[in-house]
Amino acid sequence: MNEPVASNLKRLRGSSGWSQERLAEAAGLSGRTVQRAERSGELTEHVRRALAEALNVTAADLAPPSHGTSH
Repeated sequence: MNEPVASNLKRLRGSSGWSQERLAEAAGLSGRTVQRAERSGELTEHVRRALAEALNVTAADLAPPSHGTSH
């Protein structure tokens, strides 16, 4: 679980005033994907970019890549 990412995602969504379903719709994702992202903080690159774009932040602002891992 990546708690800082999950907390950051919830904070950003909350500041936008959006429900999970609204964020999912704006990002072109399923509601279940947003639920999982907020619970676990584990995001694929595709999900991270889609959520960041919908929230009008950079992917790094949303969920900075972990240090020490290569992608």
